[in-house]
Amino acid sequence: MSAGMRIGWVSGPKALLERLELAQQISCLHPSGISQALVALLLDHWSPAQLEAHLRRVQQHYFSQANALIAGCELHLSGLAHWERPRAGMFLWLRLLGISDSQSLIEKEAVQAKVLMVPGRAFSSLPDTSPYVRASFSTANPDQMDEALRRFAALLRHR
Repeated sequence: MSAGMRIGWVSGPKALLERLELAQQISCLHPSGISQALVALLLDHWSPAQLEAHLRRVQQHYFSQANALIAGCELHLSGLAHWERPRAGMFLWLRLLGISDSQSLIEKEAVQAKVLMVPGRAFSSLPDTSPYVRASFSTANPDQMDEALRRFAALLRHR
């Protein structure tokens, strides 16, 4: 429906759904009642065709945004990082070449250069280091993404 609503649905084999339900219960207890009410009202208001059209627009937006970020990576980060085109979502994972732990780079140098990414270590329950970073392509426009990647590449080259 929309980024940040933290609401969705899943289908699959009963055993998998039971495991997912347990994981959901211990991770967030309950999705936002406001989000659920908004989605219920929207679904009551929209026809199936309107819902489908909205979902296609959202998909196209993220596809276009991903293309812009990938183009910037190809221009600025070739030889400095490795990535694979995401098939869905709003994030791109980069593996930084020659860097074993991205945390200090992202939390200090990148912040000072006004580049916002998340170190890969933030997504692990283990205290291990990580050469990965996660970049979002959800809200920045293509020019902003290009500039951020240019700045990030300069940081990587000067390490």
